[in-house]
Amino acid sequence: MIVRLANSLKRVVEPTVTWVAALGAVTLGVMVVMLIVSVIMRKALNAPMKGIFEMTEFGMVLITFLCMSAQYFKPDAMVMETFVEMLPKRLQAMINSFIFLLDAAILGILSWQLFVYGLRVQKMGQVSKILEIPVPPFAYLGAACMLLLTLVFMMKFLFSLTVFGRD
Repeated sequence: MIVRLANSLKRVVEPTVTWVAALGAVTLGVMVVMLIVSVIMRKALNAPMKGIFEMTEFGMVLITFLCMSAQYFKPDAMVMETFVEMLPKRLQAMINSFIFLLDAAILGILSWQLFVYGLRVQKMGQVSKILEIPVPPFAYLGAACMLLLTLVFMMKFLFSLTVFGRD
């Protein structure tokens, strides 16, 4: 049953992660073009683009949130070997399962708090200083992407439980 649940979650999460990461890659491409145009305008025409630093900051926020779940979706991505590797395999599996569950819980709280933050800045009508870009959509996007990352770690947690042979 755990394997079926994990596989069902994977069938939903995998294409979503791929699609979201593709949006992050497109955002990176747009940022590169935007910065090249800005440099050309500043050097050749002595007319810098208005708000380029602000757009770059928002672009970096987008790239960070959009690409994060794709990085952790890969098996054994961002693994750092520690003293845990010297422990017996069963204990390693227990620790890994606990860490995946802890990650999912912390990311779930982060997602919730980003959503709350989005509501707060929406009520205040917060916008960026130069271009007056509304801030709440970025908080909501961050909350959605953290929720997606929470699902990735929940999926990893479920798959890690299969090691114990209880299905």
